[in-house]
Amino acid sequence: GAKPARLTSIGSHIKVVNALIPLRSSPDAESSNYMLSLLKGTHLEVVSLPVCTRFLSGANLWWGVRTECGLGGWAAEASAIRDVYYLQEIK
Repeated sequence: GAKPARLTSIGSHIKVVNALIPLRSSPDAESSNYMLSLLKGTHLEVVSLPVCTRFLSGANLWWGVRTECGLGGWAAEASAIRDVYYLQEIK
């Protein structure tokens, strides 16, 4: 039920687009796993392949990411319920 992946691989450099999104300690939007907010324009590196988890009437693809300061966590590539992507690969 998740939107198709647009990110490609481990080692890809990506940025947050369209919204402020949470960085989480696990790939799950329903747990108390919030770490910090990723502002629009934040640059990240993909460190692990996506995990798909159900959320509301859809699902999220969660990519393992690392911030520029070295903090690791999970970020959803797109919304589970709207037609919007949060992460975009930097080419």
